[in-house]
Amino acid sequence: MHSGLKVAAVLSALLLAGCSSEATATEAGEQFFNDFQAAEAAGWDVDMLQSLADGLPKSATVTGIADDDGDGLDDDGQVSVTEDGDWACVILPGKARDGNVSSGACS
Repeated sequence: MHSGLKVAAVLSALLLAGCSSEATATEAGEQFFNDFQAAEAAGWDVDMLQSLADGLPKSATVTGIADDDGDGLDDDGQVSVTEDGDWACVILPGKARDGNVSSGACS
């Protein structure tokens, strides 16, 4: 499936499923990670990552999506998710590493 269609499918699923405003940062981080895996063919594309971030509950904030070298891909594959004062670190899979979500801010 074309990466744009995958992103649209993921966002549609998020809209249909709805998002609880009481989710923790770790739950929001896990949602971001799972959504990323569903659209993984796009890689670390910053537009796709921002679309996934925009699909999280309104109380969740995603930081760390960065493209300092201008190649259209996130530079380090790490994003921090905050919600109600809680932090989660999302390590995106790729570049010979497994991904994961852990409690606390990315270092």
